[in-house]
This record gives sequence, structure tokens and C-alpha cells, in this order.
Amino acid sequence: MSSSSASVLLQTALKAVFILPFLTTPALAEIYSSTACKADSYQAKQIESEIVVPFRSSPPPGLIAFDAYINGQGPFNLILDSGATINFISERVAQKLRLPTRSLMRPEFIGSNGSSPVQTSQETTVENLEIGNLKLSKTILRVLPSAVMPDSSALSKIDAILGLDFFQNFLIQLDYINLKAYFNNSQKVAPNCENVVFPFVVSSLGMPAIEGKIDGISARFDIDTGSSTSLTLYQPFVERNNLYRRYPNIRKYSTEGLGGTDVLYRVRATALKLGQFEIIKPLIGLISKSSKSTEVTDTAGVIGNDILSRFFVIFDVRHRQIALRKSVRFGEAFHYVAVGMSVDISSGKVTAIERKGLAEHADIRSGDQILNIDGVPYGKLTHKEIVDKLQQLPNNKVHLIVKRRNKLLNIILEFKDVL
Repeated sequence: MSSSSASVLLQTALKAVFILPFLTTPALAEIYSSTACKADSYQAKQIESEIVVPFRSSPPPGLIAFDAYINGQGPFNLILDSGATINFISERVAQKLRLPTRSLMRPEFIGSNGSSPVQTSQETTVENLEIGNLKLSKTILRVLPSAVMPDSSALSKIDAILGLDFFQNFLIQLDYINLKAYFNNSQKVAPNCENVVFPFVVSSLGMPAIEGKIDGISARFDIDTGSSTSLTLYQPFVERNNLYRRYPNIRKYSTEGLGGTDVLYRVRATALKLGQFEIIKPLIGLISKSSKSTEVTDTAGVIGNDILSRFFVIFDVRHRQIALRKSVRFGEAFHYVAVGMSVDISSGKVTAIERKGLAEHADIRSGDQILNIDGVPYGKLTHKEIVDKLQQLPNNKVHLIVKRRNKLLNIILEFKDVL
């Protein structure tokens, strides 16, 4: 895909693969109960000495992004990613800031970009890193090669990543409702009725992993704040449990990450159970048999922000535990509104149509050119406005004027769940 085009089918996930020491397997979940407080509390808890920093959910969409200042310059787009074990900075930003780099004793494997391994061989030390009121000094970051984040990729929007190496310095609470992160360097998760505390192990993919069940099958799941999706199941688990045949209605799509692009099948499961929490009818992804990124793993899959955002999430990495507490989003339905078309953003030309998608149902065809959306000429819309118009919740519709050869067509594109 060219740098001037974007696909409305694309979903982004970050994956940085490093190995940390294994821990012994803990109990499923330690659930604390008390009659002294309400069972459901929908407010984030701030305590003294905490630093509160606002975050954004993009770019890329669905991730935890901060405005960061590096050595007094910025802002730069920084992602908080529990799926990366080490901190990173893009080669582009390192060069722009003229940061001195040094060679690692040996190259470190990050993942694979298609069939080729991706490695980093450089690191740098940032003297001052500021994220809101959070100030860090002498932060070591690996340098991500430009080849991992080409300009045509959604990942090119990322300037730096803070991974588990950073998480170990703080107790971190994520409030997805108010888009705030709370950082505390002295507290431990409080054992009370509001928090369901899950001890975790570090998986072979370098992520914190907790126990749960998907449609009655017991499994261990990686927790990845660098993934915008809900639950993605890895190929070995999918094949071992014959899940390709278990779900009758599937949709093919792809996700892009530091480890390359995975081809997946989107399905609707019955329930995901994490301790006492039962998440009903989540949308999940099944990694296809052709994927190379997760051939060897000791976990079933990865839970991303589409599920995590239904909780207040507390990471206590120093004590190897994660706490979940319901938010007001907990009972929200999972929607999959796949328009099923790729559009060259610069020209409005439709470059591909997915079979049985909403665009095909509306009689949009490859080669059509979108001239007008809801009465506004296409050329006057920003990139964000175009994406927002073409990615809406069910029961909405958009009016398009489309040029097909020498004809102008009025088309109503209706949005609805396709799973």
C-alpha cells in the first residue's frame, strides 16, 4: 500500500518479542471480597503521590498514546505497550534528535517482517523524557530500524514505545473511560472487593499472561496494551482445539505489528471468562495457518485494548500481578462493522472490495471514485473525517456520490454488524 493510501480494514497491533525469565504458574485469580464496599465501583482511584497523565487512543487507533518530550523537544507520539518487554525509539526520531547511539554486544531479535527476521543492534540513552508531569531521566531505549516502520505503515505514526521495562518502575492504573493513566512508585495493589487480582507469569512472547477460559476452554492469555483488538488466538491453540471449524461465521482480515502482518479470521465467541468476570459474545481473531509470528508460544492468545478498556486496569509488575475492576463499559456489545473496501485516501478511488461486505452490498465496486460524502466534496474532507465517515457504529448510514466510468451514482452505505 502506498504512503498516500489507507485501508479501512486495517487494525493495528504492536508485538515486540523478547524473552524474560519464567515464573511458576500461579492460581487462577485471587479474588478479594468484603462487605465494606460496593461490588461495582466505576470511579478511578487516585491516591497521594500519584502522577496523573492524560492519554489519547490514537494514533494508531485503539492504542494508549501520550505526548512526550525528549530532551526538551517534541511533542512525540509515545505508546504504552505491555506487549514490548523493552523500551524503544524509532530510528527516524533518534536521527532527528541526533541522539548518540551505541552498538549492542549482539543483535536482538524483535520479530519477523513477513518471512524475514527483524533485529535491532543499537540503543541510546535519553537524558530527559517527559510525559505530562511524569519526568524520567537517563532512559535507555533500543533503536527500532526504519524498515520496521515504513512510511506506508500505520506504525510510522509511533515515535517511541515504553514496555515492561518501564512498567517495573511504577504501579500503573489505566482509566480508559477518562483517558488517564495513574503512576505511583511506592504502592501495591490493595486487596479489597473492588479489584480482582490476577497473578501473572511472563510468557515466551515476553508479555504478562493470566489464566482464563474462552468458550469453556482453559487457557493462559497474554495482556497487551499495544494491541487495539479484543482477543486474538494464536495458531497452535486454534489448531489444537479445532477452532477453524467451531465457528460457522468467519471474516478474514489482517493486523500489522512490529513482527509483521498476520492474516486472521474474525469470529464471534460465546464468552471469555477471566476470574469472576464473564465477557459475553466478544469478537475474537483466529490467526491463520499461514502466520509465522506465533509458531512457538506457551499461551493461547493475546488480550488487547478492546477488552481491557471495559475495565480499570492496574499493572503491578514488580509484584507480578494485574488487577481488573469493572468500568461502565463492561457490558457494552462488541461490534464488527467491516465496510469491506480499501480506499486511496488522496484520490477517493476504491482499490479493493471484500466479498459479502457492506460496500459490496451497497453496490460499490473496485475502480469507483468517491466524490462526495454526506454532501461534502471529498477533497474538502480531512483524512480523519473520511475514516470517521466510513467507520461508524451499526444503524448509521452515509450518503456517497460515486463516479463509475462516466456516470455519477448516489449510494447509501448502511452500517451494521456483519458477525
